[in-house]
Amino acid sequence: MEALVNAFDSPNILEERKSYGRLYRKEVDERERDLASALKKMVKSYSETGTTLDSKKKWTDWWATHKDTAQFITPPVHTYE
Repeated sequence: MEALVNAFDSPNILEERKSYGRLYRKEVDERERDLASALKKMVKSYSETGTTLDSKKKWTDWWATHKDTAQFITPPVHTYE
């Protein structure tokens, strides 16, 4: 959980593409939506965080407040026999 929340602020994200302007921003926005979506699937009570463009701040604030009390969803275990 903490790794995904911290990934919002990764300074080296797509470093080689920063000169692409709007395309770079679009890729960063998509990455942030993907991170928010993954977080939403991990936490039982994620409140109003969602997967909007301001998800970064909402998830960072939520994690700072709920770090010690967060309840996580246990993914189902499948056997493929």
